Amino acid sequence: MNQFKYIYQRHDGATCFDRYFAYLGTIQQDMPPALALFSMEPDRYALNSDVTLHDAWLESLNVEKEYAGTAQGSSTVNLRLLHSSHESVINLVYTDVLGMNSSLQPSQRPLQPADLLVHEFCMLEAGIFRHFIEFDREMWVEITFRGFDFSVLPRH
Repeated sequence: MNQFKYIYQRHDGATCFDRYFAYLGTIQQDMPPALALFSMEPDRYALNSDVTLHDAWLESLNVEKEYAGTAQGSSTVNLRLLHSSHESVINLVYTDVLGMNSSLQPSQRPLQPADLLVHEFCMLEAGIFRHFIEFDREMWVEITFRGFDFSVLPRH
């Protein structure tokens, strides 16, 4: 399943980010500040880095909804990832969420954690962004949102 618009694989199987980072440069001014800071850091995509999401494990995925009387208000998605070093937790917070899709049922070895392989942010239209996250064993998460924040905390 290839849901990436700018990240691609070469014929030898290497994942390439050159088009992706060039694209992010063109939309940087349109991004919320925390999204630009997070998404434009190359080490967030590296195979080995203190801040990479590569090989992180999904710890939790929570959806929070607000209601104003009988009308639905905004939604927030909190995604918590255990860094591959197991020494820190990466919290991604998506606000003013417009949609979320996922496939979190692994295609094989259901009792083992799934490694995050690659992730991509893109702008769908002015002020609306998409984050697609692919894990191994055919698992994925897709979030469409307007606001974004993140934190990296030591694991207890």
